[in-house]
Amino acid sequence: MTSILATPATAAPPLGVLVVDDEPVVLEQIAAALRRRGHDVTLAGSAAEAADLMARRPDIGVVVTDIRMPGEDGLTLARGLTGQDETTRPEVVFVTGHATIEDAASAVRIGAADFLRKPLRAAELAAAVAAAMDRAVSRRGAGVAPAGLQDTLTGLTGRADLVGRLLSPHAGPVGLILIDLDRFRLVNEALGMPAGDAILAATAQRASAAVSRDALVARFGDDEFAVLVEGEAGVAALPALAEALRLAVTQEIGDAGTRRTLTASVGYAASWEGDGAACLHGAEAAVRTARGRGGNRAASLSEAEAEGGLRRARIATSLGAALSGAGCGIALAFQPVVRASDLSLLGFEALVRFHDPALGRCDPDEFLPVAEEFGLMGALGRRVMAMALDAAASWGKAGLPFGRIAVNVAASELRDPAYTATLTGMVAASGLAPAVLCLEVTEGEALPPEALPTLAALREAGYGIAIDDFGVGHSSLARLRDLPATLVKFDRRFTERLPGTEPDRALLLGMVRLAGALGLATVAEGVETPAQLAALREVGVGACQGYLLGKPMPSDEVPGFLRGR
Repeated sequence: MTSILATPATAAPPLGVLVVDDEPVVLEQIAAALRRRGHDVTLAGSAAEAADLMARRPDIGVVVTDIRMPGEDGLTLARGLTGQDETTRPEVVFVTGHATIEDAASAVRIGAADFLRKPLRAAELAAAVAAAMDRAVSRRGAGVAPAGLQDTLTGLTGRADLVGRLLSPHAGPVGLILIDLDRFRLVNEALGMPAGDAILAATAQRASAAVSRDALVARFGDDEFAVLVEGEAGVAALPALAEALRLAVTQEIGDAGTRRTLTASVGYAASWEGDGAACLHGAEAAVRTARGRGGNRAASLSEAEAEGGLRRARIATSLGAALSGAGCGIALAFQPVVRASDLSLLGFEALVRFHDPALGRCDPDEFLPVAEEFGLMGALGRRVMAMALDAAASWGKAGLPFGRIAVNVAASELRDPAYTATLTGMVAASGLAPAVLCLEVTEGEALPPEALPTLAALREAGYGIAIDDFGVGHSSLARLRDLPATLVKFDRRFTERLPGTEPDRALLLGMVRLAGALGLATVAEGVETPAQLAALREVGVGACQGYLLGKPMPSDEVPGFLRGR
């Protein structure tokens, strides 16, 4: 995947770009990327603010807007533009954290130039805005916008046109194949952007040559292509065509010193009833299944269903809708953490829960990996943090001493260079002190290098830093020394063995003493019996949590719990 950050700035276009998003960090990131491309960028934090700006700024040629925002959403904003003069109406590029069929259909019906999924890829954003700007300039010059929404690099049908055709009524069977180039980002890093663009153009030609004239080939993403087939014969031949396309786009790239084979993950789905929306859902689940198997293969919807890929896709759609405000189902439960010696309250751990009316209850072990896979973890982390801070602030205002609130933070969140600024702003807005918050980093995750200075800075600012689930993941004693932590939480699997054998107790005693020598507090998870609690006290664990000491409870039950202690 190419990067606009490495592209020299070009002359500013004659028309400006208005970026609309309710998340300030996302707003600034999009603006910075587009300004590096030479665009004149104006920012709006809401649809209402954007509408007011456009009423006063006839030079806005392109609007880049989030679909789901509090209050008036991006779709409503775009619908308001349809009444404007056709020659001066801005082009709209939608951004969505969850590319649901409903959002895609709405965007296409409104006449969107394109729609992009979060997390945004810089090259995709730049290409979409550039194409939309070309249409806006053409419309103002000739009075009519170009009829098609073609991809400028490959000449193929663009994503919006493909989805529009896919979602239109079909009299007969329809099938869709998605092609995702494996590890294309590494190709760009090794060969450079111009070479990467040439490979994408060549891939488009290879794919087009491998299909019949009746099939529609489109560029579906930065390094993704799609093939739409219709009719009984085309759908019946879908598995063979998917494999043929995989072979067709496989190619040798690079020069003698960097020679490598570029492969692809291919997924396909069909509907004999002509349901294009089902094809899109199914093909996306199938291509993820192919990618999860290591790439360089084709997978069908039935294979995705067998491996749970379709359920993961549906969870992602539902979770994304909940995160954007279009749905509900995200909640927090707070589990008490107590001092081992006297059971006095030290605080709570905030545990995220998710329930979907159609899918039922989704366990964290199921939906958290989905959030990572579909790029939703950042938004989920911000939502959980906001809910935890709001709850703690309300307890504080009621005069209830609640101790410290522990919130889990994913390793992927710490890769975001804006994470510290975002967290600091949220905590300041809540009126709470940094010391009230403990950030729990799961020990089982491999932390990126950039996470260590981020955690060190947060610890310096007064936040607690906990190593969660210690002892079962990427464990090494050196991690206790190297991570800028203040606390270590022993995984529940240690507690489950207690009172256990003498070696079990000796191992736990050794870890407690090592943590103490390094200045780290200790917490044991999963305490469910008095015998386990007694054993933990014996080895000197400082704090405990578990069903014996307090079950997770909704935030509205916490005040009664605190008053009853």
